[in-house]
Amino acid sequence: MPSGPLSRKHVQPMTFVLGHPGYVRSVPTGTSARFIKGDQILSSENPRQSSTGKSLTSSLRLAVDEFDEAIDQVFDLLRGRQWVDYIFYWASALGDHGLLWTILATLKALRPGKLSERSAIRAVVATGTQSVVVNLGLKSIFRRHRPPNDNDHPLHVRVPMTSSFPSGHATAAFCAANLLAEGDNLWLLYYSLATVVALSRIHVRMHHASDVLGGIAIGLLLGRIARKVAPLAPLSSTIK
Repeated sequence: MPSGPLSRKHVQPMTFVLGHPGYVRSVPTGTSARFIKGDQILSSENPRQSSTGKSLTSSLRLAVDEFDEAIDQVFDLLRGRQWVDYIFYWASALGDHGLLWTILATLKALRPGKLSERSAIRAVVATGTQSVVVNLGLKSIFRRHRPPNDNDHPLHVRVPMTSSFPSGHATAAFCAANLLAEGDNLWLLYYSLATVVALSRIHVRMHHASDVLGGIAIGLLLGRIARKVAPLAPLSSTIK
């Protein structure tokens, strides 16, 4: 904290000195308190409160970083195993631009019944919409760096130019799975594929584990919203 002689500047008649040398707190009626030294307004909030907020933010970031590092170490045990790399790199590639979910939606649309067709169309539209929301909205807000990329990949992987949080693959996967699974006996298949696609982004080092978890949560939320906005059947339907 700065030190030195104080000059008490009374914005309002009542002022009192805090336990921080060099600072005077003015308490004007009906306005927020300000910390003043000489003629300079230093802050409109208590330095202790500001410090506490920064400390909490730093602690949260540290916890997230430690979580990401722990999960990455688990995947390090799998990286380099040919069959594991093959599964995850192909899953990551199929998740590019929602390709896998477009294929699955098309296959569902070919099945008999109007509900299958409506479900497929809804999934494609919702997945395209979430891509705009995530890539042009959320990613531009968070601007998180991706994991270090040494280009030492056993198979080809596309490197996106967007920021890391949230994982677009995970968001699209769980949004599409949520919608395709509604009233479908293949629901377990959809969610299993979504899980493999989401995890693949950690394996190929395109995302941190927390990016993937965030993407899963956002995808499920967007899927539920799409169900409410465009239900497959009237509310009296038994489809769940």
